[in-house]
Amino acid sequence: MLSRIRSGRDTNLILLGYTEDYVTRSVVAIPNRFLIEEIIIPRKPLGEHCRRAGWQGCKITAQIGEFPRKASNCLISRTLPWQIERTKYS
Repeated sequence: MLSRIRSGRDTNLILLGYTEDYVTRSVVAIPNRFLIEEIIIPRKPLGEHCRRAGWQGCKITAQIGEFPRKASNCLISRTLPWQIERTKYS
C-alpha cells in the first residue's frame, strides 16, 4: 500500500464488514485522498515457508471514526440477504 501511495497510483479502499457466518453487514469506501503514509504501518514480510513468501501487508492505524465525515461514504449499512461462500484452498 505504501508503494501505491508513494507512486501516486493509489486506489480507493473498500472495507467489508461481516458476521461470523459470513453475512455481509456493511461496505465502506475510503477515497484515496484520505489514505496517507502517516496512517500506514508495514508488517513483517511473510517467511520463506509461506505460500506467498515475501509478501508484505500493512496495518492502518486510523479508525473509521477518525476520518472526516466526507471520507467514509457508507455504501451499505444493513445486513444483505446473500452470503459469501468459504473456499478451501489446498
